[in-house]
Amino acid sequence: MVEEVSLPVLGSGDVTGPESARRMLERTGCAGLMIGRAALGNPWIFGQVKAYLNGGEVRPPKLVEIQAAMARHLFLLTDHYGEEPARRIFKGWAGRYLKGLPSAKSCREAIHRSGSLEEIRTVLIDYFEQRSGLDRWTGPSGGLS
Repeated sequence: MVEEVSLPVLGSGDVTGPESARRMLERTGCAGLMIGRAALGNPWIFGQVKAYLNGGEVRPPKLVEIQAAMARHLFLLTDHYGEEPARRIFKGWAGRYLKGLPSAKSCREAIHRSGSLEEIRTVLIDYFEQRSGLDRWTGPSGGLS
């Protein structure tokens, strides 16, 4: 396996969180990891894996962090593609960010029904304001102001 080649080998596939990252490193002896689908809507996975592997605290993102990530993503899509394409593209991403959050289904449905970016922003602002008393969530992901 890794010992048979002189180049650094990177592990890839089924790295879905800190524990699976550790298992991949231990099982294969690889020099590093690649994380793919698990990072979609969950950019915090990289810091969580790093913290876990270094013996630190693995903390889920705060709701405000999820809200901020969603707002930034929507802004970047709009800046790059324009409003209508960004609206359509973001509908697919919203579910990834909202996965595991309380009452996420109704929020996703409202986003999918929305006809404009302004409607999406309003849905997300309302959703996160209603949960502002919650500090963190325990799902796999990420934030809108």
